[in-house]
Amino acid sequence: AYDTLSPSPDDGTGTVSVTCHPRVHSVEVGLGTGLAGDFSARTMLNGAATLNYNLYTDAARVTVWGDGLAAPSVTLTPGSVNAGDRTLVRTIYGRIPAQQSVPFGTYNDIIVVTLTF
Repeated sequence: AYDTLSPSPDDGTGTVSVTCHPRVHSVEVGLGTGLAGDFSARTMLNGAATLNYNLYTDAARVTVWGDGLAAPSVTLTPGSVNAGDRTLVRTIYGRIPAQQSVPFGTYNDIIVVTLTF
């Protein structure tokens, strides 16, 4: 739940998990722009209302996670592999900036995840 009056941004995390064949040594994970069409300011929509947010590669939420062309992507390597399997896992850090004046409702976006190996 996003509080429009809070002076602090709303931060969250998620993960990307990729299970690979043992011969795959790395996987590049790119995240699309979403409905906004821009990495610098992704937006969620509720009809015509927009709520700005972004997805980052780091916990400090400095580096925007992009597609590898217009913005940096992330490469998963065996260093992030759990022992005994080939599942590569990486955290996605999200942030909704504080004090956006938006109407109550459900906001959505669609992010295309591209895997290159």
